Amino acid sequence: MGIQETQLIDVNSINVDVCWDNGEFGHVATPASDRSGGLLSIWDSRIYQVEGVITFMNFLITIGRWIGIQEPMIFANVYGPHNSHDKKKLWEDLCQIKNENIGNWALFGEFHIVRRRDERYNSEFLLLMEVFDQIIASSCEKFKGYGAPDSYFAAKLRFLKNEIKKWIEKDYPHEVVELRNLKQNLNELYSATEHRILSDVEIIERQTSFQRVTELEKMAVIDLK
Repeated sequence: MGIQETQLIDVNSINVDVCWDNGEFGHVATPASDRSGGLLSIWDSRIYQVEGVITFMNFLITIGRWIGIQEPMIFANVYGPHNSHDKKKLWEDLCQIKNENIGNWALFGEFHIVRRRDERYNSEFLLLMEVFDQIIASSCEKFKGYGAPDSYFAAKLRFLKNEIKKWIEKDYPHEVVELRNLKQNLNELYSATEHRILSDVEIIERQTSFQRVTELEKMAVIDLK
């Protein structure tokens, strides 16, 4: 369980035991900055045993063992910044940490992003979130699995990812096509550098294409490979 915007500067005053009837719950927190932000992650120590914690200003990561699952379970509690530059830095840090820590990852929290450009100018984003939640719930109900807990969990994640990908390709065809074309163009430009020096126009094109690909992927709409 993760909470964003605790607005607590003194994290030592947090007592999660009062929320439940027993003291089997562990927690870790990062302080708020000037009454803004603050992260709190809580887990059931009988099921999830935390072995490491990574804290940054905008995210709180726990690394541990979930009973019945062989690979480490890594949970990233995120409170995304509003500034574009800080958002870029956030994802760079998360990607680096992810590459350095192998396991089953789960990212959750407040990312302060929307999933389509036109939703920045109207109120349809809440409706989109409701549809997305319905897709998740429906997919989980449809999934039929078997085997050991770790195999079952991995199979369920693959099934869920495929269902989300189908939904994206159906409801976001323009973004899907744009991303594929951009990546193809980037591959062609990178291949060209092996044989010749790119022109100034091609260098600018490569930079703008890369920026657009990054934007699309970070809007969490397209790239679910």
